[in-house]
Amino acid sequence: MQRNQRLFTVLAGLMGVGSALESGDYEFSLGETALSAVRRISQGRTAAFGVTIREGLRLEEIAQLLEEENIVSAGEFLSALQSPFEASFLTALPEGASLEGFLFPATYNFLLDVDPSQVVQLLLSAFDERYQESIEAPLAASGLTLLQAVTLASIVEREAVVSEERSTIAAVFLNRLEAGIALQADPTVQYAVANDPASVEQFGYWKRDLTDADLALESPYNTYVLPGLPPAPIANPGLDSILAVVQPATTDVLYFVACQDGSGAHMFAETLDQHLENINIADSGACPP
Repeated sequence: MQRNQRLFTVLAGLMGVGSALESGDYEFSLGETALSAVRRISQGRTAAFGVTIREGLRLEEIAQLLEEENIVSAGEFLSALQSPFEASFLTALPEGASLEGFLFPATYNFLLDVDPSQVVQLLLSAFDERYQESIEAPLAASGLTLLQAVTLASIVEREAVVSEERSTIAAVFLNRLEAGIALQADPTVQYAVANDPASVEQFGYWKRDLTDADLALESPYNTYVLPGLPPAPIANPGLDSILAVVQPATTDVLYFVACQDGSGAHMFAETLDQHLENINIADSGACPP
């Protein structure tokens, strides 16, 4: 131990950083060299925990993940969402709007003593960076508000499995909105159903097999019952889904059905008759490649 201390002191002196070592909590990998340790401490790179927040999670799922990773408790995180935050895009949202949809999915490094409000601010700042760099300009050209775009993007995120289909799925929903046809998007019903704690306990936040009673549920988020978009996002979408909404495919398709071959692909149709044929094909497991 004394030998390691002497080596550390000598290295710090040789590197000229003896007076620049930053106090704090540091975490080192087994076998990390003294040189690396001196460099990290002199740069103040304290211990950090990497957590990946996947696309398509709702606020409660993010809260659970952060608690499981020992970053902050779920309750503290959800409470912190009510605090005021700074981000340029927030001025484009209605007063009192939820932050659902605007916590950007990515991999983050959190310090040991991070505050719940700091966690929220970091996620919002990540969204703000993408908003200014990639979203704001095409959003202005799309004719959608930011809330509308992210709300629809959250549905696309939950529907799309094959990345290349995002812009076509977005086009389906946009075409249906323009035609005054109900979206009939299962994820919005799943979101509504999950407001019941008993349902969450039994089926999780995204109930896979929806019943007729679920599809008839009275909720502003039930797009089988009500036309138009739900009032707010149902999850936190990634950049690709947001861009798919503001830059959708040019197509007249109004329907899609998921293939049952495990590929995650969908079959698209412009007419109801073609859609019904696609349903029969999908159910047979014979989706075209």
